[in-house]
Amino acid sequence: MANGSDAATISALVDGDVAHQDIAIQIHSTLGFLEPCDSQQHALSGVCPDTVLVIPKGASSSFVELQSNYMGDARISYVPTRKDIIIEDAPAVIQFGPPITRIAVTASPPRISLVDNSNILVQLTDDKGKIYVPARARRVTLSIQQGEGRLDSRSAIVIAPPNANAVTSFTPGFWLGAVDLEVTADELSSTHLRLYVTPPIWLLLISIAGGLAGGMIAYQQNRQDASIWRIPIGALTGFIFYWAFIFGLFSSKSAVINPMSDFALSVIGGWVGTNVFTLLLKQFGIST
Repeated sequence: MANGSDAATISALVDGDVAHQDIAIQIHSTLGFLEPCDSQQHALSGVCPDTVLVIPKGASSSFVELQSNYMGDARISYVPTRKDIIIEDAPAVIQFGPPITRIAVTASPPRISLVDNSNILVQLTDDKGKIYVPARARRVTLSIQQGEGRLDSRSAIVIAPPNANAVTSFTPGFWLGAVDLEVTADELSSTHLRLYVTPPIWLLLISIAGGLAGGMIAYQQNRQDASIWRIPIGALTGFIFYWAFIFGLFSSKSAVINPMSDFALSVIGGWVGTNVFTLLLKQFGIST
């Protein structure tokens, strides 16, 4: 990772026994800085593209480390300090990718009712919260640790270049209170997101009021034959009719979750009365 601390190790090994004398190799990198530096000034400035790797007499190997604060390919070249030293391997390329160390996850909105959805945004960041596009596709897994509900992605989403984030949505189940989501990805520590599910009290009250209004209209239209019970029955059938729209039995859910649609549909359901059940059964292919 290009975070100035994650390092690639460049090793030199003697072919055979051990070095019979010190073997020095000049190493150059097109990106980053090599440690240890052979210059104190370079070490203090953080710029050290060159260093000398020494395999001491009697040793069989030695190494230096390469770090970078910038993303990209570091091309490594080697120059022996003596003509009798033969380097067998070709120059190497070390890829420094985004310094991704954490998963950032947010919910919009974080507090929803039983009839709402929440969009879950997942991003990859460094330790300071800066967002990065991953160098390769990263699979992120989401799971519900507490509470009930459904994730549109089922269990996993993928953040792939050139995108810096991925989005899924959470639909609550029959659960009120805190919902805890755990988010994990390979090579990263897991994180948690907490949502809160509340009862749709205002929608319920508006629906009951609309159903009562619809029942009152039906009662006023047919006072001679209708019972006064037609009004409270309208409250029930109005709610049932509105519930059918919310859960997509008659229409799109997103089109009806607002107070005006709530009241209007509940009035219709209250006015239709028990015929609402006949309409619902037809949606399931059941005739009466």
